[in-house]
Amino acid sequence: MRQQARVRDLSQLEEYAVPQEVDFTLVPSLSKEGRERLVEAKPQTLGQASRLSGVRPADVAVLLHYLQNRKRTTKESPATDNGS
Repeated sequence: MRQQARVRDLSQLEEYAVPQEVDFTLVPSLSKEGRERLVEAKPQTLGQASRLSGVRPADVAVLLHYLQNRKRTTKESPATDNGS
């Protein structure tokens, strides 16, 4: 059961897109090496990021959390109305 859960989790990472405009230097709590590898490789998915040498599972978890918060913040922020 544990292996099946891990396989399911990994397949979900493959489907989780990393927007190309993400600036990895602004993601807090990434390891220095992980940040450097992500900046170099510019992965398109979290699955790709997880397979990069030097990117730790903790870095992937931090990036996932960052992307989820970024998506949530973008959806919750109201359109600006300057009253013109």
